[in-house]
Amino acid sequence: MRYLFDSYSGYIRVSWTGAHASFTAQVFDISITTPVSTSGIFSIPVSANATSNSWFTNYDCGITPGGNILWGTITYSITYWY
Repeated sequence: MRYLFDSYSGYIRVSWTGAHASFTAQVFDISITTPVSTSGIFSIPVSANATSNSWFTNYDCGITPGGNILWGTITYSITYWY
């Protein structure tokens, strides 16, 4: 999504459902993070040429006795509005 921020200012509207997760966007070297929840709809302000990274953090994970890592599933939508 990097190319969207080269010319415009606006916000990212992110929503998800499923695992306990948070969403983070880095704007002007500052990380803006949503609260951790199993679902949410958030609008994160962004500026042109200032947003370089964004990611989800999944807090529903565990390890089985056999050593397998289990992750909770996240269904998400991300749109850019200007």
